[in-house]
Amino acid sequence: MDRLLFIDAETGGLDSQIHSLLSLGLVVWDKNDGILYQREICQKLDRYEMTEEALQINHFSLANYNTSDILTANEIHNVIVSIAKKYFPNEKKLPLAGHNVQFDFSFLKKMYSNAGLKYEEIFAHRMVDMFSILQYLIHLKLIPESISNSTKAFEYFDITVNGRHTAMGDAVATAELYTKLLQYAENKL
Repeated sequence: MDRLLFIDAETGGLDSQIHSLLSLGLVVWDKNDGILYQREICQKLDRYEMTEEALQINHFSLANYNTSDILTANEIHNVIVSIAKKYFPNEKKLPLAGHNVQFDFSFLKKMYSNAGLKYEEIFAHRMVDMFSILQYLIHLKLIPESISNSTKAFEYFDITVNGRHTAMGDAVATAELYTKLLQYAENKL
């Protein structure tokens, strides 16, 4: 599999069963060509469930989005289906990647469930998790133990994040980190 769909979600809190999926960064990454596509989408809801702490971290506001990027769950699903058709024509299901991707996945899956959509029909059940890869490299003593989170990894590998704690900024930076980690591993082996 030479392509991955990197995702990052900004959320209204830590509990996908209570808090809202606010925005979703979608980045198509290709092993040979890097980033092929990127888009940030805001979920359109009648009411957003958010904690004060989450709002302080991600500074969520609908005013930060074009109206064309504020979409219902069904419209978000349609965007994802179009990404699958265009960029993953030979894959039965989309392979997801991200930093601590299980967290983002839980909110995406809940959004699908709330809209009556079937998550498992479009997304693969296996994911590439950057946190796990970083831990693996730490255990091999290829990177320092201090590189245990995305902020420190971005700094260590000299990745500029345009819009930290935005879905798009973090998804793009994570895809770039994956590319750098591949190059780093090739140089070490």
